[in-house]
Amino acid sequence: LQAERARQRDLAAAQREQMKLRAALIDAGEMMSQGRLDSRGPVPAALLLVHARYAEAMRAKISALEEKLALADQLVVVSQAALVEAGKQRKILEKLKEKQQASWLEQERRREARLADEVSARVAASEHELSDE
Repeated sequence: LQAERARQRDLAAAQREQMKLRAALIDAGEMMSQGRLDSRGPVPAALLLVHARYAEAMRAKISALEEKLALADQLVVVSQAALVEAGKQRKILEKLKEKQQASWLEQERRREARLADEVSARVAASEHELSDE
């Protein structure tokens, strides 16, 4: 149960990171589209240079975010698989515990039946001895 809870926390953390990166990627895309130059009329060369540098930096940032997001997506898949496996292990342990408990109950029932048989045999033997006297 503890392992399964740990896997749930791992998955939640991976999903939070994934959502954070998706939001950052959306923000970067919006910033990129907002940073477009208005090409009506003459544009100073210095502004073109600044804009080109900004656009390149944003493309690099978007590319890096996409790579991080791909890794985060993989981590979510791995975390989900680990959670499923932890759930399977928990169910296996629960079944084993149930079987062991059933086995113990059966052994206990047999032991009590043997004791009852012994008591009955002693009582019968005592009654037989009393009737012989």
